Amino acid sequence: MSERPSDFVAANGLRRVVVDAAEVVISPDVLAVQGLFLMARGLYALLIAEQGWPIDSYDNAYESDEDLAAATEELIVAGLAVRWSL
Repeated sequence: MSERPSDFVAANGLRRVVVDAAEVVISPDVLAVQGLFLMARGLYALLIAEQGWPIDSYDNAYESDEDLAAATEELIVAGLAVRWSL
């Protein structure tokens, strides 16, 4: 089994911090972004639930590396996420 790549990303911009991640709300503006596929929207939900902390999008993921890379790129191109160098 080959090792998965690593790509740390975080949500771009400021938003309200909440105690319970279940209370995080995705802005209707983000939901309205044209060309943002479902996987990218799901990844964005994970990013904002982390409230500013970067995540490795490949960590414990079931999706293919190619799909994760595409979803990450969609978020970066849309200005919704940034890459982190650790």
